Amino acid sequence: MAATVGGSHDLMAAIASYVPSATALRTLLEVLPPALLGGTWVSVLRLLQHPKLDPNALWPTVQFKAIEAVFNPRGKIDVWALPELQPLWAMGVDVAFQYMYDDDIARLRDAQPLLVDVDAFGFQECATVNVAKGVWTGCMLRLSSSSTQDGVAAMARAVATMPSLRHVTLNLSQVSCVLESDPPEFEYFAAPFPAALEPYVWTALSPSHLVDVTILGGDLLATTKGVSSAIQWLASRPLRRLCLSDVRVAAHDVDALVTAMRNCTTLSTIELSYDLTLVSAFLSAPLPRHVRRLRLFVSDEPYHPKSGWFKITALPVPSGRLAHFVATAIDGSALTHLSLDVHRLGNDSVAAIVSTALQKMPRLTHLELLNVPSGPHLGAVLATNATRIQALESLRLQEQPVDSFDMFGASDY
Repeated sequence: MAATVGGSHDLMAAIASYVPSATALRTLLEVLPPALLGGTWVSVLRLLQHPKLDPNALWPTVQFKAIEAVFNPRGKIDVWALPELQPLWAMGVDVAFQYMYDDDIARLRDAQPLLVDVDAFGFQECATVNVAKGVWTGCMLRLSSSSTQDGVAAMARAVATMPSLRHVTLNLSQVSCVLESDPPEFEYFAAPFPAALEPYVWTALSPSHLVDVTILGGDLLATTKGVSSAIQWLASRPLRRLCLSDVRVAAHDVDALVTAMRNCTTLSTIELSYDLTLVSAFLSAPLPRHVRRLRLFVSDEPYHPKSGWFKITALPVPSGRLAHFVATAIDGSALTHLSLDVHRLGNDSVAAIVSTALQKMPRLTHLELLNVPSGPHLGAVLATNATRIQALESLRLQEQPVDSFDMFGASDY
């Protein structure tokens, strides 16, 4: 079997797609004789063994997961020239490019002359590209009050005619300016994206090759009509990942939207920013078995003027029951990856959630908690579950920073 695997790039790639993690892939490659792997897989193994790289940041490959090449110690990134990345390009891994200025595109096209233009999508703050194939695999569609029917329709046509695209970010942010302060202050454009153009947005998201969608802000789900469009969209396509960041969802339609998300059996990754409706509705019942990755987070920005920029403590759950509410949702789930921002949650509550994750989620391999408060309860849970923690592939506990704003006892804003 090893000879067959090493001799067939396609077969090896197919087998690798079923390997559950980068660590498991590294183990597989290490037991196969180097002579049977071929040059590309030997290079991939060297990357997975790199002392400065987190193997999980390089995985998965065949699912077109974008990576950020941020391991250059000098802080200067030239992703298309880094020799360390060339084996990954050959395996079909995307590379994330930040702020796609004209000179960056020109240099990229020097490396890959066949790369098509992305002018139809407008300026790209972040785009992903498969350098080896010379195709774009991810882009951002910026939509605002000045968007026109012709402009949105042109974006939809561009998405439909670019089958390499798998990830699209819809940016409906109304933020016009960020003022440097602690906390930062935001100024907004007065008008949101026109509701009359929303059907064209759903058309842009309709091609079956789009399997990874992020929506930043906006009112696409703030009306019954919008939620109905989303439900029809979820039922008609093989979506794998959905990220909703500060997206307003109508309270009277949230249950219908949650049902559609739960019924979309291809949807294995769900990422939701904290709000007053959607997150609590989604967690109100045990997670569906097809969901393998869950991230609950605080949005990077309050994307619209009425945003509360909510934290986990804003969930509409009775005081003292929040940890139990979250723990009940994840108890016995099939999650392999769990990421939670627990800012302003008590140490005892965080400990209760972590205890459930370690003891009642047998498939969990990656656990991340952000803004963890100090205290003895979590330490005791970690000590009690030391053996289980050793079996994890990654555990990240980011401590909660203490700043002058918090010192004055500020509440959620």
